[in-house]
Amino acid sequence: MDKLKVRRTPSEAKAVLTQRRVAAQARADEAIDALAAAAALHRHEEAMRVLEQIILRGGSLRLERLEDLVQPWLWITDAQGCIVDHVLMAESTALEEAIAEERFTVLPLGETLQRPWRELGVKSRWISAYADTLRAVADRADAELQALRSAQGLRGVFDDFSDQV
Repeated sequence: MDKLKVRRTPSEAKAVLTQRRVAAQARADEAIDALAAAAALHRHEEAMRVLEQIILRGGSLRLERLEDLVQPWLWITDAQGCIVDHVLMAESTALEEAIAEERFTVLPLGETLQRPWRELGVKSRWISAYADTLRAVADRADAELQALRSAQGLRGVFDDFSDQV
């Protein structure tokens, strides 16, 4: 059996593999950085869309319709990721810190209430607003249903009267 011709020593092969591993790690780090930048850009775009909607509504928070509960809102968070408050309701210092450190999230109110909050008193205020809105929506739906039933009843009376004449 002929001897195989060795082209590299084990230490040369190890050095080549190490260089390849370092190059692959550098490419992976670049890809991770690009993905992180894309995710940050997406978050900022979401926040801008929500802020544009707030401006279009005259800078007010509206909790009157079911749609108001499911639309995304801009919330500031603390360093641990806990919800602090809505961007329009937060104290100035907390807002300034959150903006400087890019600590915000875009979520509907119902989803936000499922997350941890820094202060339970603030969370309870939002839970009350959420529940009040749901009750108001349900009351309006009940009133519409009653009006529909009344209208159907009147149509029935009118139809009976038409049949008799």
